[in-house]
This record gives sequence, structure tokens and C-alpha cells, in this order.
Amino acid sequence: MKIMLIVAVAMNFVLAGSMQYMMIMIRSLQMILHLPMLNVIVPGNVNMFIGLIIPIAMFDVLENDYVNPSMLFEFEEESKSDDIFG
Repeated sequence: MKIMLIVAVAMNFVLAGSMQYMMIMIRSLQMILHLPMLNVIVPGNVNMFIGLIIPIAMFDVLENDYVNPSMLFEFEEESKSDDIFG
């Protein structure tokens, strides 16, 4: 357990600088993606960039045809004879 604590503290010191840059990037990406909601007038190339980056920011990387709810959840229908109250 002590070894894991020492490794965690060491990783915190090593990665502290890079996490700061990651948080700055996430905050700036959030501000850019909120521009259309605020009705800010932007040039066409910015609109194209926002259109490309929104699916990535929304974690919408798989197409809707590929992800089918029946593929994720499969339930078997229960017969009435299995009912406890029936």
C-alpha cells in the first residue's frame, strides 16, 4: 500500500505541469463550443471548425446506424407462468 502511495505522489509531481495545460485546453474548447449558443457572429471558417469539433466534444464518435439499442441491451420476455403474483 505504501508503494502505491509513493507512486501516486511521484506521478502527481511528474504530471502536474501537463495536467495544467490539459485543463487550459479543455476550458478554451468549452468557450469556443459555447459561441453558437450565445449567437456570436463568427466567420465561415470558424463555423466549419465548430461543426467539425462538436461531435468530438459531445463524444459522438460512432454513427447512429452502428449503435443500435438492441445491440446494447438484450432482454428476454418473461412468460406469465413465471410471475410471482399471478
